[in-house]
Amino acid sequence: MNFRPWAVGLFVTVGLALFTGTLFIIGNRQEGFARKTTFQTQFSNLSGLAEGAKVRVSGVDAGKIKKIDLPRSASEKFRLVLEVEARLQPMIRTDSVASIATEGVVGDEYVQVGRGSDQAPEAQPDTMLPSKEPFELSAMM
Repeated sequence: MNFRPWAVGLFVTVGLALFTGTLFIIGNRQEGFARKTTFQTQFSNLSGLAEGAKVRVSGVDAGKIKKIDLPRSASEKFRLVLEVEARLQPMIRTDSVASIATEGVVGDEYVQVGRGSDQAPEAQPDTMLPSKEPFELSAMM
């Protein structure tokens, strides 16, 4: 067999270009290359919430739950670290309230962060956001 060196080089170059392009397309769909910032909030009841669950700011998909710290005593709450896209940080104010919501009737749980008021200052990274405990239908029964 007679291989031409330029053909092998072209094949390798095209293969690497396709691989790199695919990596960027998949990464952008998963927001893998977006700049992110973190916020914290606390809940006494997670209602089935888990690490990796969505975080929405004013109804817009903004990130995910990066970490859930377990309480050290019965009187403490679960501490959640929320990873949010940096472009949405100006919408989150010190009076923005985090709550647990459900997609549809029996869908997945996610954290909803409400838009704060214009009078409140912009929340800085790692700010502890106030929370509203989830509504439990079983507790009402």
